[in-house]
Amino acid sequence: MQKLLFLLHQGRTSDVQQLFNQWALASEPAFKPLLQALRELALRDKQNLECRMVEALATTLNMNTRRVVTPEGLVQETPLFESLEAELPARSPIRYSPK
Repeated sequence: MQKLLFLLHQGRTSDVQQLFNQWALASEPAFKPLLQALRELALRDKQNLECRMVEALATTLNMNTRRVVTPEGLVQETPLFESLEAELPARSPIRYSPK
């Protein structure tokens, strides 16, 4: 996951997609829950940049929706992540400084 996020942060989306395909992560049932868990941890720790990077990764890989069954028995697509507007403070400029 760190490798994918690193490549995405560098703007190397084609490399992200290539590794995703090479590692066969699309067929891995635990991948979406892992993305959700990483985002929740970032929210808990108030890591705005990390949270947005995980969301961007999900969007880049076309994994930003999930299917749920409604109480009426209908299958419905919903966003993988809930809205950030109520969860994070107002956006501030993202500053990245390599260590």
